[in-house]
Amino acid sequence: MDQSQLVRPLTRYARTVREPALALADLDEAIACALGEGGVPGPAFIDFPVDTPRVPFPQALQLEEQMAAKPRGMALPDPD
Repeated sequence: MDQSQLVRPLTRYARTVREPALALADLDEAIACALGEGGVPGPAFIDFPVDTPRVPFPQALQLEEQMAAKPRGMALPDPD
């Protein structure tokens, strides 16, 4: 079952990570979408097939900005 397609209508971001080298970039994007960067904040979903986390992650792809804490914005209610 493609779980990403199942939850796509309910989330701001839904992806299945099939390539371990893309995991950090997908996580970074999911967090950005969940926090509302570029739009309204909302839920994000990432699916990791069983074999994906077992593959060693290339050290060269671990960017410093992906490991640093992200500044959090505050969602304010609509004044109207």
